[in-house]
Amino acid sequence: MAWTPKLHISTLLDRVISAVESHRRWQLVATAMLSTLAVFAVFGATSNSRAEHARWGASSLVLIATSDLVSGTTLTEANTASVQAPQQFIARGAVTTLLVGMTTSRQLLSSSIITTLDLASNANTTLPNGWRIVAFPADVIIPELAIGDIVDVVTAGLVIAADARVMTPATHERGVEIAVPADLAAIVAAAINNGDTSLVASG
Repeated sequence: MAWTPKLHISTLLDRVISAVESHRRWQLVATAMLSTLAVFAVFGATSNSRAEHARWGASSLVLIATSDLVSGTTLTEANTASVQAPQQFIARGAVTTLLVGMTTSRQLLSSSIITTLDLASNANTTLPNGWRIVAFPADVIIPELAIGDIVDVVTAGLVIAADARVMTPATHERGVEIAVPADLAAIVAAAINNGDTSLVASG
């Protein structure tokens, strides 16, 4: 049989294995070497973990969205999760605990940290007594709005309903819904049907 490097290495390994199996001392040496390698592996992993902690600093528990959410979505365990995040990346007002009745006030992307600004308050989502909800078509161009925003309804350069309240922001499938006093609801609805109506958001 012709000599080859592969054959030489294979023969050498066979001899080493045979020596380890037949000599107690070699077995102890091999065990010690493996133990040492294992210690170095654990030490390396621990060092990397400490280095990452030192790099990013302390972390805190926050609530994130686990999928893309449209405005008006009720938060549940199915669409949120609690995770640890570096404090330097956590915005002020980050939500830490999921509570019953939490609803988004604007669109959220998956993995976004949820803050109090992303949530609708009960005061903003309750229809005022004696008011009516009027819907805009989905193709009407309006400013980016959130639940509870105050807007003026304008048509032909005139404000026909001041201080209307956004109840449901627009999505790709539906238009924005606003609340207006009952005596103005018909006027606003007619102006919307005529196609010359826009919303002006207050600062």
